[in-house]
Amino acid sequence: MPRYPRYVIVKKARPRRGPRWLGLAKWTAVVLVVVAALTAGAALAWLQRTTAQVASNNPREVTQARPQLTHARPGRPVNILIIGSDRRASDPGIGARSDTMIVVRLDPRTGSIAMLSVPRDLRVRLPGYGTNKVNAAYAFGGAKLTLQVLKRLLGIPINDFVDANFNGFVQVVDQLGGAYLMIDHRYYNNTAVTDYASVDLEPGYQRLTGRQALSWVRFRHDQNGDFTRIARQQTFLREMKREVISSARLSSLPRFLSLMDLVSRNVTSDVSSLGKAYRLFRLAMRLDTSRIYQTHVEGSTQMIGGVSYVIATPAQVRAAVHRFLHPRWVPRRASTVGTTGGSPASAGSAGSPPASRSARAAVITDSAHHVAEWQALQRRCSLRLFMPAHLPSGLNYAQFRSYTVMAPRGPAKAAVVVGTAPQGGSWDLQAIAWTRPPILAGPAVTTVAGGRICSLYYDGPALRLIAWRVGAVAYWIENTVDEELSNREMLALAASSVPVP
Repeated sequence: MPRYPRYVIVKKARPRRGPRWLGLAKWTAVVLVVVAALTAGAALAWLQRTTAQVASNNPREVTQARPQLTHARPGRPVNILIIGSDRRASDPGIGARSDTMIVVRLDPRTGSIAMLSVPRDLRVRLPGYGTNKVNAAYAFGGAKLTLQVLKRLLGIPINDFVDANFNGFVQVVDQLGGAYLMIDHRYYNNTAVTDYASVDLEPGYQRLTGRQALSWVRFRHDQNGDFTRIARQQTFLREMKREVISSARLSSLPRFLSLMDLVSRNVTSDVSSLGKAYRLFRLAMRLDTSRIYQTHVEGSTQMIGGVSYVIATPAQVRAAVHRFLHPRWVPRRASTVGTTGGSPASAGSAGSPPASRSARAAVITDSAHHVAEWQALQRRCSLRLFMPAHLPSGLNYAQFRSYTVMAPRGPAKAAVVVGTAPQGGSWDLQAIAWTRPPILAGPAVTTVAGGRICSLYYDGPALRLIAWRVGAVAYWIENTVDEELSNREMLALAASSVPVP
C-alpha cells in the first residue's frame, strides 16, 4: 500500500494581547485624526467661501477696479486703499458717498505701517466729470474712478483696495466687544438742532460701542475740521490693529471667525483668495505696532462758487507722499529727560518706582486755582494723581473729570484732565486703576523723566504719548489729535509732574 505523508496539525499560538485600554486608545487616536482631517477640510472650505464673499458682494465693482491695481512683488511694500462709504455691501448701485480715503502701506523691509489720508473735500479733476471734490469720484464711478484719481494725484501704485461700509464698521467694533479709545475732549452734537450727526461723548479713556466709535471718527466740527477727523480715523485704525491681533489668538478663535464672517458680508475687495488674504494678514500681524506713521495731504479751505473745498498745491501733495514713502522714526534706545536719579528699564514691567525725593519736593508754580481743582478731582476719584508743577506757555486746563472705565476684569476708577493748546486742540492727562490698558502696548522708547521710568509713544518723529505706572495705577499724557504740542513741551509736562498735594 502506498504510504501517504502524515499531516500534523500544529495549533498556532495566540499572540499575547495587550491591555484593552491600549487598543481602545489606538482606535480613538485614529478616529480623532479622521475627524480632525474632516474638520480641517470643512474649516478650509468655509474660509475659502468667506474670503471669496468680499468679491461677490459687488463683482462688477471688483472687475472694473482690478485693471487699476498693480501686482505687489514678494518682499516689497504693499499699498492698500481703504474706502469708507455709506454704501450697503449688497447694493451694487453707484451713488453712495466715500467718507474716508486712506492708503495704508505695509512695509516688510522696515517692519512698519504708514497711513496717508486724502481729505474728502480735496479739489481735483475727475476724468470725464470735470473739477469736483475727490469723494465725488466714488459717487460717479465707485472704486474704479476713485483708484484712477488717487493714483494720478499721488503718483504711487495701489496694489489692493478695501471698500467698507458704515454698517459693517459698527458691527465689527461691536463683535470685538467695543473699541478702547482715548477721547480727547467733550464731543456733543444734537441732530435736531444742527442737522449734523448726533454724538455725545465725555473725555477720557473708555470702551466705545460701534455706533459711538463711528460718530467719533466721522466728527468734523472741531479745530481743524476734516484734517482733525483724518487724524481720528488714523488713530482708530492704529488702536483697532491691537484688537484684531488679540482676536486672532487661538483662545479667541470663535470670536475671530465671527469677525471674519461679518467683514466678508460688509466689505468689497479684490482680496478674494484665501492665499492672498492670508499673506496680507500675516504681513500685517508681523509689523510693529509702535512703528505706525500717520500723515495726510495738507491744504487750505476755500469757498469756490459757494462750495467749500480743500485746496492743495502740487508741492503739498508731493510732500505728503514723500513723508508716506519715507517716514522718520525715533531711534530705539532708552534716554534720560529731566532725571533726578534711576536708570531706564523695560517698558513691559508691571510697575515703576515712585517719584524721587527731588520730584516730590518740586515747587509748584501753577496757579492756586488749578491746584485746588486737582485736589478736588483727587478726592472725587479716590486715586493718587500727578499734576504738572507748571504749564508750558500757552497751555491751559478746560475740564476735570472723574469716571469709571469698564475694564476686562471689572470697573476701574479713572480720572482725566483736559488741557487746551493755542491752536484749539485738546491734550490730556489720564489716570486709571488698570496697569495694562491696550493703549500702552508697544512703546517705542523708555526714559527717566522726573525721577520716574516713562514709556514714550511716537507717530514718526512726533511724541504722541508719555506714560508711567505707580503701583496699580497707570498715568499718561497724550498730545492733541493734531500733535500740536512739541516733543519738548510733552517731555516738560511729564518731567515736572508731581503728586497732587
